[in-house]
Amino acid sequence: MNQPGNQVAAVEVSRATLAYNQTEDRISLTCALNNGECCVLWLTARLASQLVPHLCKVAAQLPDSAPGDRDREVSDNDASALGREVDAIKEAGSSQTLAHEMPVVAGAGSPAWVVTAVDLTNGPMLVQLGFRDDQDHAPVMLSLEHTQLAEWSEGLKRCYAQAGWSMDCWLIPAGTDPQGYATQRVALH
Repeated sequence: MNQPGNQVAAVEVSRATLAYNQTEDRISLTCALNNGECCVLWLTARLASQLVPHLCKVAAQLPDSAPGDRDREVSDNDASALGREVDAIKEAGSSQTLAHEMPVVAGAGSPAWVVTAVDLTNGPMLVQLGFRDDQDHAPVMLSLEHTQLAEWSEGLKRCYAQAGWSMDCWLIPAGTDPQGYATQRVALH
C-alpha cells in the first residue's frame, strides 16, 4: 500500500487493444506493458465522455486533421465491422505505430481495474494518457504520436457506437476555434 506522498512509478504500454464489453457496459483497454505483464483497464461511459472532448480538441489542432472525417457518423455496420480492436504498437527503441494486429489478450491472473482518473498531456510530438485508479495500482501510461491519435480516437468512437452511448461528446461546438483552447495538460476524474 502506498503512503500519502509516495509516488508510484508509471508503467508504459507497449501495445493496447480497445474493445467494448457489453456485459460490463464499459470499454476495456487491454494493455501489454513494457515490463512483460498485461492488465485490463475499464473505462466507464462517464469518464470516457470527459476524455473524448479533450481528444477531439487535440486532434482538431493537428495539421492533417480533416474536418469531414471528425464529424462523420459511425453507423452500426461500421461499429460491428470495426468493433475489432485497435492496437497501438510501440517498437522497442523507436516510434509507436498503430496497426490491426492480433489483439492483446490478458491472462486469467492479470490485474484488472476501473479507471477513476485520466491524465492527458499534449506534447509537441505525442499525447500521453495516464490511467489511474483509487486502489494504488501503478499508473499506466499510453503514449500516442499525434499521427496515431486520430486512429486511436476512431477506435474509441467505434466502441461508443457499439455501446449505443450518446455521441454528443464527440462534437466540437460550431464556431469554436480548436486552436483557441489547446489542452497541454489536464486531469479528468
